[in-house]
Amino acid sequence: MEKIEIATHRGGSKRFPENSLAAFLESWAHLAIPEMDIQRLSDGLLLVCHDETLDRTVENLPSSLKNRPLSEISSKEIKELTLETTLKGFSPPLPLFEEVLQYVQKDPKKQIFIDNKSASLTREILPLIEYYRVEKQCWVTGTSLSDLEEAKKLLPTIHTQVWVNAPSLEEVDSLFTKALANSCIDSVLFVLAKSRKPTSSFHLPHWYIKESELKCRKKKHSLAVYYTQYTRPLFQELRSLGVRRFAVDVLEDFKQLL
Repeated sequence: MEKIEIATHRGGSKRFPENSLAAFLESWAHLAIPEMDIQRLSDGLLLVCHDETLDRTVENLPSSLKNRPLSEISSKEIKELTLETTLKGFSPPLPLFEEVLQYVQKDPKKQIFIDNKSASLTREILPLIEYYRVEKQCWVTGTSLSDLEEAKKLLPTIHTQVWVNAPSLEEVDSLFTKALANSCIDSVLFVLAKSRKPTSSFHLPHWYIKESELKCRKKKHSLAVYYTQYTRPLFQELRSLGVRRFAVDVLEDFKQLL
């Protein structure tokens, strides 16, 4: 049986906060690939954070920072802040992008997905990846084919993954066809649910997922799926369709299905 590959959305941990180094370390310990989000701070440093503000993710956020865009906050202002966590007694600091790259650099087996939110991919993110010499360990991911093309041209050994998420099969197929024809794209991610709310149905028919998997293999691309909630029957059905790469919200829950 082919090896199953797992990517953890924002680190994908119950024990540790999203986009924390602790969550990434846990993913790596389970041989999964964590995904992180990048925001630019006012002084140019890059913060690992999904939202445009710190209100949802930071514990005891000072009133002076509430509802303030990260683009107006400096690295000095967040230095003493910690992330909220479900693990009692442990609230980790907010990681900078470079700090995560330093951990990636220590072990050539570590890989990471990078989802850029507000920084410049070409002028800020890629130069740091090149500086730490971790191009082969990094995946840049997103919805823009042009951005991913540019990344591949600047750093040919970096990995690229495009998200395919559309409201109709026709639109999905159009995006998928363009991605498949693009030599700069290494992987296609089907986003099968639009939110983290549980849902019991696919947004794509099974036959289309199976055909897409076969097409990707012929083109030497890879196909991944992201679903907000996996069940054993759902996982087994996806495996029967040939899917072997999964993006998950909670690594611990998904591992129980293996």
